[in-house]
Amino acid sequence: MNEADALPDYAELHCLSNFSFLRGASHSRELVQRAVKLGYCALAITDECSFAGVVRAHEAAKPLGLKLLIGTELRRQGEICAQPRRSDQRHSRLSGVVDRIGQCLDRGRFFSDGPVSGALLDRL
Repeated sequence: MNEADALPDYAELHCLSNFSFLRGASHSRELVQRAVKLGYCALAITDECSFAGVVRAHEAAKPLGLKLLIGTELRRQGEICAQPRRSDQRHSRLSGVVDRIGQCLDRGRFFSDGPVSGALLDRL
């Protein structure tokens, strides 16, 4: 019996790649490979205020047949909120929010607390 046989269907819905600086350690491809090895039915890459890890994760997940969920992690008033993409329209809005937050913050500082980001997050 391998590791995957011992687990029920499972999908990780909040996973950070090494694109979440100082928090995520693994490359997106490694996360996908590990999820497949463990028998996950899906994996959500939700890097901090970014979609940077999803391209490489998609490239790794597609040939392996793993369903990849695209999202991002945002913080509001100290609370972490993982935002999955639920539709193309929502993804477009979420991408706009991530872009606007990135324009308002110092490079390498991706916390979305504050009045600008709070108003943007209310639109989701």
